[in-house]
Amino acid sequence: MFVCSLIFFLFFNERVKVVQRASAVLVGPGYYVAETDSTFEFKKHKYLIKTREFFDQNGEITDVAILKSEGYLEFSKAEFNKLKNFLKIHSFSKTIAADIIDHHYVEINAKRFLIEGVDKKRKIIFYSSQDQKEMLYYLIYK
Repeated sequence: MFVCSLIFFLFFNERVKVVQRASAVLVGPGYYVAETDSTFEFKKHKYLIKTREFFDQNGEITDVAILKSEGYLEFSKAEFNKLKNFLKIHSFSKTIAADIIDHHYVEINAKRFLIEGVDKKRKIIFYSSQDQKEMLYYLIYK
């Protein structure tokens, strides 16, 4: 059993270098979206981007953007490092490690998520969490 697990892990796990991670919420009918809001279409539904995290080649967070009523507030690493518990409050990670487990799952920082779709041309993985069904997330990778 152990040998089969090891073979599966070695041949099917694929580490991806994450450049950006975003969280988005489904835009329902009648919901107003401002011109300055970032949106995208996925499976014929419109999503509003709530947060973005940007990572360097080592998987360390460098910048974040958070949607607020006044628009997107952007913080550099130097800025958010000065704020106590900033990353934790906003559910951001200091580092990111992402592995494609198989065609159905991606593991991000040791937590498994369901892959909803992959755009290989643009190098984007769309995924969801069992905990937050109203949210859709994506990773942009190298």
